[in-house]
Amino acid sequence: RSCPAVMRHMSVARRGSRHNGPQPCAKLHRVQAMPALRAASATTTSPKNKSACPLTGISDRLHLATFADARNPILMRHFVRHYATAVGVPLAHFLVFVHGNASLPASREMRALLLASGVPESGVRAVEERWSDKLMLSLVNAHIKTLPKDHWFIYPNADEFFSYPCDLSARIARGDRGFGNAQVFCACMEDRVAASGRVTPLRDAPAIESQYPRPCYMRRNLAAHMNTRKVTLFQVAARPTKGRRQYNSPHKLAYMSGKAGRCNPIGAFAHYTMTTQYVGAIEHKLKSFGWPASVLNDYQTQLRFLREHAEGDGGKSALDHKWCRTKPPLSPFVCDDPRPEHDEALVGSV
Repeated sequence: RSCPAVMRHMSVARRGSRHNGPQPCAKLHRVQAMPALRAASATTTSPKNKSACPLTGISDRLHLATFADARNPILMRHFVRHYATAVGVPLAHFLVFVHGNASLPASREMRALLLASGVPESGVRAVEERWSDKLMLSLVNAHIKTLPKDHWFIYPNADEFFSYPCDLSARIARGDRGFGNAQVFCACMEDRVAASGRVTPLRDAPAIESQYPRPCYMRRNLAAHMNTRKVTLFQVAARPTKGRRQYNSPHKLAYMSGKAGRCNPIGAFAHYTMTTQYVGAIEHKLKSFGWPASVLNDYQTQLRFLREHAEGDGGKSALDHKWCRTKPPLSPFVCDDPRPEHDEALVGSV
């Protein structure tokens, strides 16, 4: 099934040039997976999410790495389904670092879930060291160094569900630089909330985007210093003679300044943090790790907001809160795709 045609974006605005004509989306890329994954592929893309398509043009060279909390298997089930079917990452190219004592039941169950979903044994690795950004970046950067230079890489957190414009594979194929670097693409987090506006438990079914169909701008409103932009796709190396790209923070690659390094903005992506499980994850982080004062304050503010809008007696609808009603303006060079129909349409806003 093909996605609707979408408007090509303007090339560098000050030149005023336009690419000719719309580029229809390619058909969904078939991936090898367990029967349950194949059966679910028809439901992983919301009816309202028709501006997003799998990366069919580069899927055979597409790799993914992420970290999984062994205590949240439901989220990982949705995660694997999304990236294998809606994005088109081959399951053989998944690398999931499972954090937790490998001998504990939760870790063993997470490993079994990933293997049953089609992720190969080589793609599931236990991590028992103390959790930190430094540890995660070290492991991810080491993995990037093993990949061919002309391959492509995705590094989402487990609650980040990246999505891509239907014409992106074609833009990559022709080397279209657009508003940034044709080899590096960025998008911004958009928190998603249940239709009731309340923080609810994530369930195995229906698809996660159906459980949390409404947009909320919690992070954009939370603090001016909070970085909601992430690199969502990049080619491992700029040229065969160049070294492989490396992360210097969870949100940024090294050498991303200047015309050649600036990200090409492609809109928003779904960030599934308004769940009961995420509340538990924040509580665990606050108890288990020491944080800088600014980060600690952000987590505490998030926790108060999520508890205030939890499902149950007296819980208020977050949709009535200004953080969900008001989308703060941001420069198009930071987050939003210059083509208006892509901003938020990628995550199926209502």
